[in-house]
Amino acid sequence: MSDINETIDQEELEDDFDVIELLDETGTPVRMCLMTVLRHEGSDYVALVAEDALTSDDEETDVTFMQIIEQAEGAEPSEDDEWLRSIEDEDLMDTLFGMFLEWVEAQEEEVDDEA
Repeated sequence: MSDINETIDQEELEDDFDVIELLDETGTPVRMCLMTVLRHEGSDYVALVAEDALTSDDEETDVTFMQIIEQAEGAEPSEDDEWLRSIEDEDLMDTLFGMFLEWVEAQEEEVDDEA
């Protein structure tokens, strides 16, 4: 089984994943790779990994989960109708992480089948 943070170059990164920019708690832009969208109990969640983490040799990679929410009524118009909301519920994050690991395993099996 391979590690999800295998070193990949910038071109492969942009070809394989959508890259979005979020602001961290200090307002600093952070480029995140959208790994997958997970559906749980009628809601959609994105699994994000920092772009620089995917291009590093680190053993571990942090995964961030955010809920996709529809644009609030009366909110300023945006380019799309979806926004992301942080998740505070630890049990939900654990569930999403388990779902994410299943997704990673399925991706690895798919790659193994192609080889």
